[in-house]
Amino acid sequence: KIEIGGGVRTFESIQKYISSGAEKILGNAGKKLRIPIYNVPYHQKLLAENDDAYMGLADFHQYHPSKSAIQESDLILMIGGRLDNQMNFGNPPFFPSSSTLICINGSDEELGYNRAADEILMSDPGAFLQKLTMLEMKWDDWFKKQKERRKHWVDEWTKKINKFEHGEIWFTQGVYDKKKKQIVTNPNAEGYDFDTVFEKTWGEAPKGELYEAYRLVQFQNDSLQKGLWVNKGAKHRDKLVKALRKMLKDPESLAIIAKASGGNYNWAIGEEADQIVLDQRAMYTEKKLKDLVWWFNNIFGWKAEFKPQLLK
Repeated sequence: KIEIGGGVRTFESIQKYISSGAEKILGNAGKKLRIPIYNVPYHQKLLAENDDAYMGLADFHQYHPSKSAIQESDLILMIGGRLDNQMNFGNPPFFPSSSTLICINGSDEELGYNRAADEILMSDPGAFLQKLTMLEMKWDDWFKKQKERRKHWVDEWTKKINKFEHGEIWFTQGVYDKKKKQIVTNPNAEGYDFDTVFEKTWGEAPKGELYEAYRLVQFQNDSLQKGLWVNKGAKHRDKLVKALRKMLKDPESLAIIAKASGGNYNWAIGEEADQIVLDQRAMYTEKKLKDLVWWFNNIFGWKAEFKPQLLK
């Protein structure tokens, strides 16, 4: 039995494998009870952007208002989801210790991932949502507050996007130069790499322990921004490599890729990509990795740990 007391505030996170037809029930429950609904960041959205109950992603970085919604909640319902690394395994600071976290899943296997919750319930998500809609309660003030936060966030980003469309760029991270084995200025936005913009802004080049840790992360991001990986012994590997190389020789394919990615960028295929990974590993030092762990734990609030085997 689930009891919801007066003044309770709820937050829902629903994964894509929720039972058939539950999407409609989910939206109805949110609108009837005035419960704000958020989607886990790594699955397709179950509700349309214009659904009155849908607020955004449960991701502090991609959708900032979700942080205050989660951390000010008294009760959090996570339906059909897993308490994995994206959810900080159900632990603070992502989920506040002052909130009650209840996970509702359709199988014992799924519940096994959610033992960190305060309460777990095995139930078909659709059946649970149907029962939820039978409540004669509403949380209008809490719902209105999240709608206002969403509108403010959308308005602020709309202003920023409009500026960008008129030519304002803050900075770019750079791209990997295979010959130099280092990150260089993005040829599609020269003069806007992070280091140049930082020096123009503050009058000195960036440096320090956290900058070195940042560079380590950005080296990996900039050198292999989009990756397609297969098992080392995959039978279709050679055919895939051949097909990719053929595609990159086709002008029409290159034009489509350039349009989608905002410019022309280098590709690394097969052994070239393997070598970049080795170049990345060569940059690892114990101090850099430990600084990076500190950054994730203390700034992002993510659970990270130093793994000495990465230095081998």
